[in-house]
Amino acid sequence: WGRTKLMYQGPSPDEVALVEGLRSLGFVFRARKASALVLDFLGTVMEWEILNVLEFSSDRQRMSVIVKGGIVVSDGTCAS
Repeated sequence: WGRTKLMYQGPSPDEVALVEGLRSLGFVFRARKASALVLDFLGTVMEWEILNVLEFSSDRQRMSVIVKGGIVVSDGTCAS
C-alpha cells in the first residue's frame, strides 16, 4: 500500500503552515464537510460538528471555530 501525500490549500500561507506543522506531529486534518471537521489524532479518526464559524476580522485579529462532539469514526485497529 502506498501512502497518499496530502496537499493542503488555504486562504493564507500561515493557515497552511499551521496544518502542515500539526501533521508532522501526528495530528492530521482529513476533511471539511458542510457541517463537520474530520481529524486524525495519532491514528484515531474523529468527527467534530461545526456549530459556528467566526471569520477573521481586523478588529479581533483572529478566526474562531466552535465545535461539538468528537465522535470516534475509526480507532485505527483492524477487526479480524
